[in-house]
Amino acid sequence: MKNSSREQDEKFLSSRQENIRLAIALERFFELCPEDGLLYERYREYLKKRFRPAMEKLMKARETEKVKVLFGLDTVTPVQMDELLALAQKYGSTESVLWLLSKKRSSSDLAERIWNYETGRGNCTGNLGIGQAGNFLRLSFCAGMQLSENGSR
Repeated sequence: MKNSSREQDEKFLSSRQENIRLAIALERFFELCPEDGLLYERYREYLKKRFRPAMEKLMKARETEKVKVLFGLDTVTPVQMDELLALAQKYGSTESVLWLLSKKRSSSDLAERIWNYETGRGNCTGNLGIGQAGNFLRLSFCAGMQLSENGSR
């Protein structure tokens, strides 16, 4: 580990100023990898707790690829999604807006399919699966429609 990295880690632990801690956590989180163990986990947990300010900082800097990674750290509620979209628009981060809109649409489509499956609407049959893709969990729903003898739904 570089000396400057060690100094940043120590400053993160000792600082009481959240803006300094957030800046260090964002920088170090994206420098480290999961194999760095405790150090990586410390920054990951901090960023999960400070999710909105972290996302705001990344959107302000137009760091869409980092926004995508941070987005995958935790479950985002519909209210949080709307807040994130507003932030992306506020800072003119068009790429983040488009990506968030695609995530919002896909999550609402999935929620509707799950609702239809659970309530028996639409004669839906299917399987809900949870898997892992790299560092992220992947939620998938495979749906099929039951057809009557004449081929209608």
